[in-house]
Amino acid sequence: MSDKIRQEQLFHIMKQKHIGLGTDDTTKDEFFTQIHRDTYSSIVNHSALLEYTMISSPHDTKAETKLQMIEKMCVDYTNEHY
Repeated sequence: MSDKIRQEQLFHIMKQKHIGLGTDDTTKDEFFTQIHRDTYSSIVNHSALLEYTMISSPHDTKAETKLQMIEKMCVDYTNEHY
């Protein structure tokens, strides 16, 4: 019984650290939204990945590319079908 309580406590601690951590009730759409946001966040926060993305995009500067990525992070994917 104490193992189950300890597991729940660890899960809540991890949930506070990592916002995108799902639960049993997480829907497919919520999961995909978190994956998209995590991907864009990784690209924005790594200079080399951001530069690589900038080269392949129509934007001229890293700042424009970064702004576009941040705007894409705000999109809600729950209404789209995959």
